[in-house]
Amino acid sequence: MKTAPVDSTIPTATTLFEVRPAEGKLMADQTPKTLETILLVEDEPAVRQLFAHALTRAGYRVYEARNGEEAIKVFDQHGDTIDMLLTDMRMPYMGGAELAHHLRERRSSLKLLCISRSRATSC
Repeated sequence: MKTAPVDSTIPTATTLFEVRPAEGKLMADQTPKTLETILLVEDEPAVRQLFAHALTRAGYRVYEARNGEEAIKVFDQHGDTIDMLLTDMRMPYMGGAELAHHLRERRSSLKLLCISRSRATSC
């Protein structure tokens, strides 16, 4: 039995760019401010920090939780101020769909945004 040759080289790409200081200064009043508060639920610390930083910079208030159980505790304390649930779908202890269902039972007007690395998920 003959086998096809396997190319074991890993393709690489290099992108070069110049980092320069920003022109001018960003004034505090230039940062967009919203009155919206997001409950961010993500079990990967780096991903959670990235989302929290970006959302905060965009003017949102952000509560963070590592999983569904922790998110419910945050919602118990601050649920009346939370406008949106932004949740990963696949997490330990309680997945995003179960969490969304649980919190929507408590407040049907809660906005939902579900994220996942898998294409076959729904919120």
